[in-house]
Amino acid sequence: MLRFLRSMIFLFGCLVVKGQEVPRYVLIEHFTNTWCPICASRNPSLFSLIQQYPKNVHHVSFHPPIPYSGCPLYQFNKTDNQERTGFYGVIGTPTVILNGGNLMGGSPLVTKDQITKEIARTSPLSVLVAESGQGNNRSATIKLKASASIAGDLRLIVLLAERNLRFTASNGELDHYNVMRKYLTPAGGQKISITQAGEQNFTFNFKDTAGWKPEEIYALALVQNYTNKEIINSGTRFDQATTPVLSTHQVTGIKIYPTLVDQAFYIDYFFQNPARLEIYNTRGQLVLQKQQIYGRNPEITIEGLTPGVYLIKLVEKDKIFNARFIKP
Repeated sequence: MLRFLRSMIFLFGCLVVKGQEVPRYVLIEHFTNTWCPICASRNPSLFSLIQQYPKNVHHVSFHPPIPYSGCPLYQFNKTDNQERTGFYGVIGTPTVILNGGNLMGGSPLVTKDQITKEIARTSPLSVLVAESGQGNNRSATIKLKASASIAGDLRLIVLLAERNLRFTASNGELDHYNVMRKYLTPAGGQKISITQAGEQNFTFNFKDTAGWKPEEIYALALVQNYTNKEIINSGTRFDQATTPVLSTHQVTGIKIYPTLVDQAFYIDYFFQNPARLEIYNTRGQLVLQKQQIYGRNPEITIEGLTPGVYLIKLVEKDKIFNARFIKP
C-alpha cells in the first residue's frame, strides 16, 4: 500500500507538469497498392479496426509503386506517394506506421492492443483544422496550440485526402479510404519552431482537381519531428474540439474527504444552488457526471470507476471548483 501511495504522489507531480497536454490522435500511415493481392486480403481487417475508433484515429493511405508501378493511384501522383515511402524506407505493401514508429506489415497489420496503447498517449500540441470555400477558392486553416516549447526538427505537413474513393481495383478492392491526393506544404513538410506555449496559424489555398470527388476531399495536418520521425499530433476538420487532459484551475475553496476513495467521497462545501459535477480521468475523458449536487457536504459515489487518478470539476452558477482524488 505504501508503495502504491508513493507511486500516486509521483503521478500527481507528473500531472501538474503535464496539465495542459491533450489527447494525441493515432495517425496510421498506410502504404498499399491497388494491384497487390496481399493488400486486398489484409486491408479490410485494418479498415474494420479503424472504424471502431472514429474519435481517436486518423488514417491516410499512400500508394507507392510496390510491387506494381501500374497502380492508378500511384500514377495519379507519383512524386508525393514516393516521398513518404522513401522517408520511412517502405519496401513492401501493405505496410502501416503508427505515429511515425516502426513499420508493420504482418497479419493483422495492426492489433487492437497496439491502437489502445497509442490512444493512451498525450501531446503538448493540438492541431486544429478548419476549411472553407469551394471550387477554385478553397482553403484550409491550421491552428497549432502548444502548451510548452517542443524541441527538434519540427515539420508541419498538410495534405489533401479523399475519404472514400470507390472503384474496382485490379486486386478486387472496391473502397479505397483516405487516399492521399496532394500536399499543400512541401512533401517534406514546412519547417516550424515551437519555442514557447502559444498559438500559430497557417492558411493554405487550393482548388478542386479533375479526378477528385470534391465533397470527399479534406485536409489532414500533422506535426512531425523529422529527426526521430515521431508524430507530435495530427488533425482534420472532422475532429471534436480537443480538451486539455487536466485543467489548469487550482483547488479553489473546496475540499473532498477522503482523498483516497474506495466507494464514495464527501465534498466539504455548502451548495446554495444545484451544481453540476464532472469527473475526468487522466486522458481527459469524462467518466462520471451528476447534474444535481446541492446542500451541505454532499456524498458522491464512484462505483464502477477503475483504480487511478481523477479530476473533479464542480460548476455552481458562475463558480468553478476543482479537486482531485485517487481510487486505489
